[in-house]
Amino acid sequence: MKKRVSNVTTLILTVIFTFLVALPGVSYAASISQFGDSRVLLKGNFTNDLIAFLSNPYVSGLLLILATLLIIFELFFSLKGVGITFSILALVLFFFGNFAAGYTNVLELVLFIIGAILLTFEIFIPGFGVAGVLGFGFVFYALFNSMENSTISLITVSLATLIGLIVFVIIFKMGFRSALFNRIVLGDEIKSHSSSDKKRLLGKSGVTLTMLRPSGKISIEDEVYDAITEGDFISANKPVKVYKIEGFKIIVKEEI
Repeated sequence: MKKRVSNVTTLILTVIFTFLVALPGVSYAASISQFGDSRVLLKGNFTNDLIAFLSNPYVSGLLLILATLLIIFELFFSLKGVGITFSILALVLFFFGNFAAGYTNVLELVLFIIGAILLTFEIFIPGFGVAGVLGFGFVFYALFNSMENSTISLITVSLATLIGLIVFVIIFKMGFRSALFNRIVLGDEIKSHSSSDKKRLLGKSGVTLTMLRPSGKISIEDEVYDAITEGDFISANKPVKVYKIEGFKIIVKEEI
């Protein structure tokens, strides 16, 4: 019960902090917009008024920041998919408004979707890091070109990124973790071992906790060790066997 109250309190304080930080930036972005002269602002037409409202830099900026925070909240507080769902909804509204207003084209939409997929693969199925770099590049390019002009886009994307990083660090420093977080980032409680007790591991079998590319974490007899592979990279949750000990190095190969 206390943990739940603490989570709710943290969420409320984070939202208040976010709006205090975000308001000056999004207000400036809105002030330099040509929103008032936008061709989509036609009085009496609900659809056009809705498009004009959503494409307003003030609203678009808050939607982007909200989407970023919801992903972070899902990561730390295990919202059972609610955070991801509403984050996607916020992004849909963001792109719908700017696409209908003519600020975003199909290319940006496609690149954003591809980038999001690549980032998801990099998080849950770690590889060489290429997917993550490409995914981030696609997402940034799509967002940077998705609003009325480059200045407004730069302000909005920078604000969302900065606020996301600040909130992430604050929540992390407060000690919050979740099953999803521990799945993505190996917990601090994993213990390391010196070379003095590694000789006994020679010939023993274990399982990979992270991908070995070529280094990573393995578990042997419920203990966690750093290990490397000299052959092909080994995915997580694969059986491995220790076949060589070189100083501090535990060298393994996949068991077939």
